[in-house]
Amino acid sequence: MTKRWLYQFGVLTMIVGITTLGTGCQTTTGGDDGGGGDRCQNSSECDDGLFCNGAEICNGGTCTDGTPPCVADEVCAEETDTCAMVCTADSDCDDMNICTTEVCLSAGGDSGICVFTNTECPEGQSCDSETGDCIDDPEAECTTDEDCEDGDLCTTNVCSDEGACEDPVAVECPEGQECDAATGDCVDSEEEGGDAAAGETTYASDCMGCHGDPGDPPGPVGPGIAGTSAEEIAAELTDPEHVGGVFPDLGEEDYANLAAYLASF
Repeated sequence: MTKRWLYQFGVLTMIVGITTLGTGCQTTTGGDDGGGGDRCQNSSECDDGLFCNGAEICNGGTCTDGTPPCVADEVCAEETDTCAMVCTADSDCDDMNICTTEVCLSAGGDSGICVFTNTECPEGQSCDSETGDCIDDPEAECTTDEDCEDGDLCTTNVCSDEGACEDPVAVECPEGQECDAATGDCVDSEEEGGDAAAGETTYASDCMGCHGDPGDPPGPVGPGIAGTSAEEIAAELTDPEHVGGVFPDLGEEDYANLAAYLASF
């Protein structure tokens, strides 16, 4: 004979009845294996439909009993598939949540079970977890992604499920490309330009003697090189077989400057 407490429709009722929990196993095709457990292929074949004796499992082809879900200071309500805390006073039920009311309900005996009720607030309000007061719900910052647009075509804007604008995410472009702020498209990255005036000075001192005036090719002993890129200039001036020799004193900045100057012809 077992006593079970059932709180249903706002009324605490003590139900006294005989509950047969059983082993939690149902016989399946294949018969008993002689070891006391029913044979099974999966755990669903072992389920006896009861909550309070735990979930039965199929282990190695044999049904085994489940572990009861409720701990020592709880009672199990089969009708609601829940575990309830046993108490003797309201203070036993304190869940440290200021937005709930805790009551120890008893049917006149020495102990009862804890019942928790959430604070009810008017529509458009919710309970403040710090004060327990009903406060106005915060207005959603957004309802669609468009509400979060920042005017930057090179970012993606998202409205979260909670109605808040997430941090903008930069558009990712393939290597060698960058986002065009005017269109939002990925375009080839532009090379950083050099200083044409500095390139003219370098050309006059190091290149004019062989290649002559860029605007009047060819030079005395070399071809015209107007429009040559910085990469091509670097390759030539670092090549030991370059007729004019190598120029170890020139670097990437000089190559870019020369290219900027030669691009004007």
